[in-house]
Amino acid sequence: MIGSKMRWLMLLLLGMQLPQLAVAQRKFPTEKSAIRDGFLFATGEPVRIAVFPPDSEVSETNAAGMALPDAKATDAARVALIQSLQTDPSFPHAKWVVIEPKAAEALPALASQRALFQLVVDAAIRHRLFATEPLPSKQGQFQWSLGKGMSDYIAQTNATYGLFIYTRDSRNSAGKTAMQALATALGNRAERGKHMGYAGLVDLKSGELVWLNVNLKMSPDLETGAGANLRLKQLLRGFPATNSGQGK
Repeated sequence: MIGSKMRWLMLLLLGMQLPQLAVAQRKFPTEKSAIRDGFLFATGEPVRIAVFPPDSEVSETNAAGMALPDAKATDAARVALIQSLQTDPSFPHAKWVVIEPKAAEALPALASQRALFQLVVDAAIRHRLFATEPLPSKQGQFQWSLGKGMSDYIAQTNATYGLFIYTRDSRNSAGKTAMQALATALGNRAERGKHMGYAGLVDLKSGELVWLNVNLKMSPDLETGAGANLRLKQLLRGFPATNSGQGK
């Protein structure tokens, strides 16, 4: 009797997931990047880039579809990303100025600027990169700004540019995994977790967003060293080069 009730419960929960699964089967682009027209770093000494603490979150999705944040995994992901950035040899033209979380608390209005960055990126995604809501004025150019307030960070960081990193990762609980196995058995496509992120480079003097890369379907295992290395390459794909062609 109990087994029968469990099967009906599983089928009911699966029925709630079917519309989402049907949408997931549609083909959409998952990665786009853009750079301000003609932008290149100047040749010479490596350019100083302030790296703000990554805005990362790792969560676990339960059988009901609720995402429960995992604080330990989130901290590990943030640390792994910064370590990968500091050891990656792919960007000799960049001098990373890593802002530690404690030091970031002293930067004026950083929380507001990070929130503004997310709003600007959301607008760029909808109106320009993926163009789900295209604007005539944004189709042929990449022009977005966080405003002059970014110049407040020049003195504190002694940097010319600022790098924002945003990642969101969710993995399935045991109950969710069981539901996904049932969905697969019934011939439906199963969503095995969500992994997305984006990175953007801002000119601290003008506040202009000069480069942006968005990836809606990234590699998992961000907390591990190998996973973080792969994620960093995905986040910084298309990163601006110098006039001499350095950079990847």
